[in-house]
Amino acid sequence: MAKVVKSQPEAKKAEAPPKAPSATGDDAFPYRVRRILVSDGKVDFADLSLITPFGTKVTNSRAWWPACPRSGMPVLKSRLDGRVDDYGTANVDGELNTSDPKAFTNISVVFRNAEMSRLTPYSGKFAGRKIDSGKLSVDLKYKIDKSQLAGDNKLVVERLTLGEKVQSRRPWTCRWISPSLCWRTPAV
Repeated sequence: MAKVVKSQPEAKKAEAPPKAPSATGDDAFPYRVRRILVSDGKVDFADLSLITPFGTKVTNSRAWWPACPRSGMPVLKSRLDGRVDDYGTANVDGELNTSDPKAFTNISVVFRNAEMSRLTPYSGKFAGRKIDSGKLSVDLKYKIDKSQLAGDNKLVVERLTLGEKVQSRRPWTCRWISPSLCWRTPAV
């Protein structure tokens, strides 16, 4: 029996306390997300600051993020494509530092062939008139690098037709130089 059962040693060694997680993140929870996809999505946008609130939807949208950031890789890339109303398109493409967006963000927003009659809340505020018809294409590019913002905006208005007058607190006075152009002259 002495050969099968061993006796306990009399002096026990002190057990080492469990290791605390290292401050370097070496013991952090490991994860990897290869890609996130969203299909047939809908994005609602609203501007409630106007007398007549503005709202629109980007439908049939598809968004994807090729890789989800993890420690040591804080930049998130993303893309969204969709339809605006019946004939317009929307594309958003960019990347940002998820830990500090002011350190680095680079985003591009493109709208093509958007129907302008839905923008009447803006034309009512600034021109005092409804928009009967017209098409709008927009290219917006914004980059933040070390809290410094650089932007490049391009807007193309095609076949703009203004309609009847609408209530406005302080519309601009438009002097027509062509059927689709006006500049700001504050009404007195």
